[in-house]
Amino acid sequence: MRPIQDCRDGYGRAIVIAEITRLDQERFEQVPRARIAPGPAWPGRRLHTLNRAGRLELIDGATSILKFTSAEKLDPGLEKVR
Repeated sequence: MRPIQDCRDGYGRAIVIAEITRLDQERFEQVPRARIAPGPAWPGRRLHTLNRAGRLELIDGATSILKFTSAEKLDPGLEKVR
């Protein structure tokens, strides 16, 4: 199995998991088996890579963050200065 970045709908829009069905000196063949896209399980906008290190699996992606102009909105716990 190998992860593939799916950019059909834009850069980093999904990750496809493909099964390698042939890998030899003459050919490489793979069959897509699953597609992971933003949604309830991933609230971000983009998915870039899927990696594994031992028992740890990581997905790299991007999301949108609202930008505020006042520090109070960033941290509601800040006291107001009068």
